[in-house]
Amino acid sequence: LMLRNRRIFREKWADELVGREPYPTVDGHAARERALHHIRGRPPRVLILDDALPDAGLGSGFARAWLAVEELVEAGYSVTLRPRNFVLGDRRHTTARAGALDRLADLGVDVRFEPLGSLLRRPGAAFDVVLCSRPLSYRDAMPHLRRHHPQVPIVYDTEALWFRRTELEADVAEEAGEADQAAELRELAEEFKTIEMDAIARADHIVAVSRRTN
Repeated sequence: LMLRNRRIFREKWADELVGREPYPTVDGHAARERALHHIRGRPPRVLILDDALPDAGLGSGFARAWLAVEELVEAGYSVTLRPRNFVLGDRRHTTARAGALDRLADLGVDVRFEPLGSLLRRPGAAFDVVLCSRPLSYRDAMPHLRRHHPQVPIVYDTEALWFRRTELEADVAEEAGEADQAAELRELAEEFKTIEMDAIARADHIVAVSRRTN
């Protein structure tokens, strides 16, 4: 009787059932996420990977990151943000909902603090594009992205050339007579350069902020 009525139900409500989430026989959490995405009109989903929560107090790069989040939300994207550093940019205890987490929540941004590998392995974690900013976030993310979501386009936001910035810091340290510090900074600059050149070569798209036209 149940099987027969299930068939009748499917036939009667066929148009309503098109595209609906099937009964969660395995992973109810993933089914709920997919159902919510359907209810919201199936907006394109972007995963943003950055060093910290976007907060202008951390520097101009993070103020720019905040503007990028705002513009993506306004453009109709469903935004998930995963900060590499879980502490930086968290100003939850300031007044008037001025904290980074509160402002992101007001925009409807889904902030995830779980390890990146488990986030990407979780059933239902389907993204249409990944926006990765800054070299260390890119370095940590690439193995997981290529393993779990190889088909998803990766956009690398250079924000700045970190190896050049670090080389300049090394020059300043050297001029100040801090030879050991200068050596450490030059070694770090080489590491950043390797990461950034890899990002330029392997990412699907590159975003750069520059007034140069050539």
